[in-house]
Amino acid sequence: MDTFEKQKNAYIKALCFYLFCLPLNALSIGTFGSLLKLIAFVPVVIAYMRFRILRRYRQCVIFQLLFVLFACFSIAWSVNTSLSIDRSISYVLLYLLIFTGTFFEVDSYDIKKIKNGFLWSTRTTAIVMLLFSNFSRGRWFLSSKISEDPNYLCCYLVAGIIILLQRIQKSEKKRISYIELILYLVLVVATGSRGGLLAIATGILAYLFSSKKRLPKELAKIFGAIILIIAAFAIILYFMPESLRERYSLNTIINSQGVGRYAIWEEGIRVFKESSFITKFFGAGTGTVTSIIQIFEYGKMHGYVMHNIFLETLIETGIIGLLIYLFAIGSFIRASYKFQDKFSFAVIISMVTLSFSTSLHTFKPYFNIMLFIILLLYSKPNHVDNDPGIVVP
Repeated sequence: MDTFEKQKNAYIKALCFYLFCLPLNALSIGTFGSLLKLIAFVPVVIAYMRFRILRRYRQCVIFQLLFVLFACFSIAWSVNTSLSIDRSISYVLLYLLIFTGTFFEVDSYDIKKIKNGFLWSTRTTAIVMLLFSNFSRGRWFLSSKISEDPNYLCCYLVAGIIILLQRIQKSEKKRISYIELILYLVLVVATGSRGGLLAIATGILAYLFSSKKRLPKELAKIFGAIILIIAAFAIILYFMPESLRERYSLNTIINSQGVGRYAIWEEGIRVFKESSFITKFFGAGTGTVTSIIQIFEYGKMHGYVMHNIFLETLIETGIIGLLIYLFAIGSFIRASYKFQDKFSFAVIISMVTLSFSTSLHTFKPYFNIMLFIILLLYSKPNHVDNDPGIVVP
């Protein structure tokens, strides 16, 4: 085994450990940020110890780099330089991580190890939720030393849910997979996150419909699975506390006005319309939305995120920045679909769905699936993979 192969193996192990420790993203260690950031340095350092360009860069790598560079350049015209610098540093660090996916030619066994790392990230998240969650305001919150927004917690679980669907499809550990899948669905419902539930439902549908096979037997299985999922949701919800069930009622969803999000979005659109011609195109600077808008919510005036990554990107980086961002995310979706990797396609669709109601600018699980897609794109050609839905060009 040559030195480069040893380095690749060390990188894969470090990456799997990083995924295993994903819930530590919610554990702050002061001004430095989350503990997960320190762990992420390990695969990054291993990769950059031997910088190597394998082949020409793919569209998703280029567009993501262009967006990061544009966000960094926006510091020059930012209305709040310090906020833009902080956001830009986070972008650069996350890009350094996902760019490591271009350094190594991974094979099918490496891909399976990494997917197992994703599954364990879901498992550790579930364990943390079971140990440290408490019922408050009609939903389960993770609010102790490790605290996280319920919407984000759903995204920690989505990778494991999709992997278990693949295992069930392959009849691999089917009974255990069903039990584990039900547990994660219970946890998703318990968070009370309607946006998170919708994101996971969208991811599951993307997984079911991403196959290019459209045979009657295949379609019957898909619709049967959809009916089972709806039935499982109804049964799970039946055993939940009344206050939690009320969150999912149609009347509550309509009357809540998106839990104040509609008012936030209207205010964001107004701010964009009233901005100058130059600001419309270049934005007010990345990370500055809390400085340029005062949002009325829950009876208080305070600076806040837009709860919509696309609208927030439009305000912060203008039309140019939003277009680059759309091309970047679209290229990742296109790559995973073209590659016929049902797992990454379903997960990134789930993340994008949540982006419509949540700001995921520097959200680790979002960038993790981007890294996985890049690893697939730079994997060894013509390798044999028994995982359904993976075709290597």
